[in-house]
Amino acid sequence: MDILAKEYSNIIIGHRGIGLLQGIILNEEVIDAKKITISAFEKGLLVVPAGINVVRIVPPLIISKNEMNIILKKLSLIFKGL
Repeated sequence: MDILAKEYSNIIIGHRGIGLLQGIILNEEVIDAKKITISAFEKGLLVVPAGINVVRIVPPLIISKNEMNIILKKLSLIFKGL
């Protein structure tokens, strides 16, 4: 998450969570969680909005490192497209 937060610092203002359960805090002035959730779903990624400006990522506990990299790449494509 830190890599995405640094690369898209105008969109991502922070993150919170423990372990794999993470919430990406978005800059409300740029985009809201619902739009990110819809874009993610269109790319085959299931994330959940948690309020207006937080996108929750809750992968299965048996996720592989390769699958985590896929999630990060898809999120990066979404943020790059904004």
